[in-house]
Amino acid sequence: MKGVAGDKPIEKELSEREKEACRIFVQYRYQNSDPTYRFSQACLAAGYGKAYSATRSGEIFRKDKIQKEIKLLKTAYEKDVDVELHEIITGFREIAFGSDSSEMAKLRALEDLGKFKGIFIERSMVETSEAPKMTDEEKVAFKEMADEYNRRRSVQLVKFPEVSAFPIQENEKVVEVC
Repeated sequence: MKGVAGDKPIEKELSEREKEACRIFVQYRYQNSDPTYRFSQACLAAGYGKAYSATRSGEIFRKDKIQKEIKLLKTAYEKDVDVELHEIITGFREIAFGSDSSEMAKLRALEDLGKFKGIFIERSMVETSEAPKMTDEEKVAFKEMADEYNRRRSVQLVKFPEVSAFPIQENEKVVEVC
């Protein structure tokens, strides 16, 4: 609500219901990672009527004070969640070298530290019981490609320096290199 007290406008504080709608919106949208959660749903959960939530929630959502409250709550949430890299490493070190950790926890912490340092490389293999289905045309094309590849990679004809660049004659030597 705006009024005039001297030259400065007087703005009304957020109501408890508006604050609750903002809190619920941030909780579901950001903490629960639900990008489909709408402010109208938060208004309904905060106690606004169904018709009011459906028609006026957009208007409420666009208010500067509502946007500031949402930003404030989101920033507070991000600060709670934000963890620095050195804090993670310190935590792993405390588990790995601490006396109150189980052997399994120590081993896991050491593995994670090793992965971080690049000592371990995880590899995965996918196995299937069935070969992919190929049409006859695909099989022929695949065989031609494989034959060409094998021909180029496994057998090279090497001519001795005394042999000319002309086609091979009966008395010239050809060596297969594998």
